[in-house]
Amino acid sequence: MGPVGEVTVTDDIETAIGLDDAVGGEAATEAHRSDHSDRIIRVDPWADRVDVLDTRLPSPRAGIAAAAAGDKILLFGGITAEGATDEVLRFDPQDGTLETLPASLPTASFGARRAAAVAPGASGCPAGCVFLLGGLTTIPAGIDGSDAIMRHDVLTGTTVLMPATAPSRAAYSALTTDRGILLAAPSIEPTDHMYRFDPLSGRVEEIGRLPFREKEAGLVERDGTILRIGGIAAPRNAILRLEAT
Repeated sequence: MGPVGEVTVTDDIETAIGLDDAVGGEAATEAHRSDHSDRIIRVDPWADRVDVLDTRLPSPRAGIAAAAAGDKILLFGGITAEGATDEVLRFDPQDGTLETLPASLPTASFGARRAAAVAPGASGCPAGCVFLLGGLTTIPAGIDGSDAIMRHDVLTGTTVLMPATAPSRAAYSALTTDRGILLAAPSIEPTDHMYRFDPLSGRVEEIGRLPFREKEAGLVERDGTILRIGGIAAPRNAILRLEAT
């Protein structure tokens, strides 16, 4: 694993947590929830090997936010048979141990799994912070979006709500860059807006517009180039090359 301050996949092994997709639609049903998984799967893409680990999550869940912090993997929230959870878990891929941290999230959340970003040097986090940007939560009528931005201190294991909020109540795709955390492709309403969250100031700003509206696209950076891939309501097979300024 890389140092705190990077969200990384190891060169040889990717550890995937709770691979099931988050429950979609306006209401979560028992049929959907029964499909959730409590398994932890390790994938070695170079050896074409998939291992199901003995370690299990405390309960079957989906929509988990995960971020690598040092040699551990932090897991935030998720949706269980009882609804959204506020649990924070820490997984050690070296020895397979999993622990529930004493401090929970300020608000139960799921679906923010693509928006967990570790930022180096963020104010108040000497060992690094994980930012959870937006997400979903369960309400009596079903599922609702959240615009909450939460900051998890890797050193103390505590999570607090930030004064700033996400641009809309939805789960976002996020990508950590040297100029901040890019936010795009919310899960609810298609948009052509791109945003940037500054971990130092805690501010969210719009940085540009795309040639079309879409949601649920992927963001990835490779050799300084940012690619925005796919999405719903975008032109079929759309891949955009972006330059963050």
